[in-house]
Amino acid sequence: MKKTAIVLSALFLFSCSGKENTSVNTKSNFKISDCLEKFDFDFCKMLTQQDILKHYKIDFSKTKVDSNSRTGQYGECIYQWESDRSKISIEISKTKMIMPDMNRLGIDNLFLSSKDLDQESILLLFDRGYKSLPETEINQEKENLKDKIKDEERLKTALDLMDMRGKFAYKPISGIGNGAYWKWKEPYGGELVVLVGRAKFTIISRVSLDIEENLELSKKLALEVIGKCN
Repeated sequence: MKKTAIVLSALFLFSCSGKENTSVNTKSNFKISDCLEKFDFDFCKMLTQQDILKHYKIDFSKTKVDSNSRTGQYGECIYQWESDRSKISIEISKTKMIMPDMNRLGIDNLFLSSKDLDQESILLLFDRGYKSLPETEINQEKENLKDKIKDEERLKTALDLMDMRGKFAYKPISGIGNGAYWKWKEPYGGELVVLVGRAKFTIISRVSLDIEENLELSKKLALEVIGKCN
C-alpha cells in the first residue's frame, strides 16, 4: 500500500505537463476548505440527515449507518437501507456472492492537500487524478516513468496504473466547487468526487438504477456540504 501511494504521487508529478482551466475564486474556496477541516473528519456532521431530507425522503429509523469502520480522511457516513430491487452477484477474492442490492447515500474520503500548494497545482493534480487520458498521452507518460523510476517493482506498478488511466470511467461535472468528477459502476452505484479549495470529498449515491437521478441528487448533496462553509 505504501509503495502504491508513492507511485501514485509520482504519477501525478510526472503527468503535470499540461495546463488546465484554473479560473476559480481561490480565496473563498480556500476558506471553505479550511472550514471543512474544522469538522475534524466527522462526516455525519458534514452531511447531516437534515441535509439529505431536503432532497430525498428517507426513513432513517430503517437505515444502517457506516461511520466508524474507518477513521480520519478515509472515514465515512453512508446510510444503507433495503431496496425493492433484485439481489445482485458480487465477486470478492474470486468468490461470487449473492447479496441484496442495498440503497446507499452519504459522504466519505475527505482529503486535504498541503497548505504549501497553490490552487493551480491542487486543481492540476485533481484533474490528472480523475481525467481520462488518450492513448498517445498515456504512452508518453509511460516513457517518462521508465526514465524516472529505476526500481523494477515500482516501475511495473506505475506502468500498470497508467494502463488503468486509459480505462477510467470518471466524467467531468461543471458548476461544483473548483471541479468535480462522476463515476457510475455496477453494482456499487455512483461516486461524485468534488474539489473545493484544498479539500476533496466524495458523495456516494445508489437510490435507484437511474444514473441521472443519482447524479443530480449527488450534486445537491455536495452543494449542501459546501454550503455549510459559505
